[in-house]
Amino acid sequence: MARQKRFAYEVAMAFALIMPLTLLAHSATLETTSPEPSDPAAAFVSDQPTVGTPEAVEVAREVLRLQEELGGSIVSDLGMPDPTAPTRWTPPPAPPSLLRPPQPNWVPRQPTPIDVLRETAWRMEQSAHLLESLDLYDQADAVRATASRLRQDARFMKTRQKKAGSAAVEAE
Repeated sequence: MARQKRFAYEVAMAFALIMPLTLLAHSATLETTSPEPSDPAAAFVSDQPTVGTPEAVEVAREVLRLQEELGGSIVSDLGMPDPTAPTRWTPPPAPPSLLRPPQPNWVPRQPTPIDVLRETAWRMEQSAHLLESLDLYDQADAVRATASRLRQDARFMKTRQKKAGSAAVEAE
């Protein structure tokens, strides 16, 4: 109960201190000391003449004189659409890529047995890494040995293929 009274007392004291400060701050604003509005944009526009003042009329006459001197208003050159003409909305044309699917100008290469052996060896190496991260070292070593054997077979096949190719070139 004492804590609640203490809290209420602190809130009341804070409120009592804040209220006079807000009144002081309010009296220091432009609202009470200046006839101009407190809108921040008013500071930028306050030096401009208002519409009904003689300065505004003079500025408008000068703008019209310059327009006529330079050949007239550019707004009249745009040509307004005929309001009596019926207008019907038509959707824009679809881009050509949406009308038909793009045809690839390349054909994917068919993997050779050597490519398949190397890809399989790579995937087995990744699996061995996963096994090792699970502390299954014997299984990881066995998978790595198999991957190594696949890489050796791929090298052997590649060497045999090069020898066959070079023999064919020499025979010509």
